[in-house]
Amino acid sequence: MALVSFLLVGTSCDKQQKFEIYENRVIACCGISNPTENLEWLKTLMKDLESYSALSIKLYQDNANNTLKIVIEDNIFTRVYNCDGEFQFGGHYSGATNVPQGKSNIPSVSPVPCGQCEEFYNTHHFVGLIYEKKIVE
Repeated sequence: MALVSFLLVGTSCDKQQKFEIYENRVIACCGISNPTENLEWLKTLMKDLESYSALSIKLYQDNANNTLKIVIEDNIFTRVYNCDGEFQFGGHYSGATNVPQGKSNIPSVSPVPCGQCEEFYNTHHFVGLIYEKKIVE
């Protein structure tokens, strides 16, 4: 099995944060195996988001027509992409957060809400976790 999990230690002025990273290299995503390496748009996007302290990338499937979508969640936003890497919709959605209470650095200005997220999660089902980075202590 080619699942990868490792621990990173980040630096800050006050204390070092420890991150746990999980990468699923065996999941088939949009007809591609090992999507974090072989799905070029996703690989590029992950590099752009590597400074985020919490990030998850999940595969979802439409209950009606089996269309696959890739959902990226960070501390604040949920973003939904199609298999070609085209942004479908997104915004702040509190129903799908992976940030433990009390550990969020969410700014005081509220981000734009994700108006389509609730319907999306009601009409799609979770297929598998592609990637996850989270703070551990």
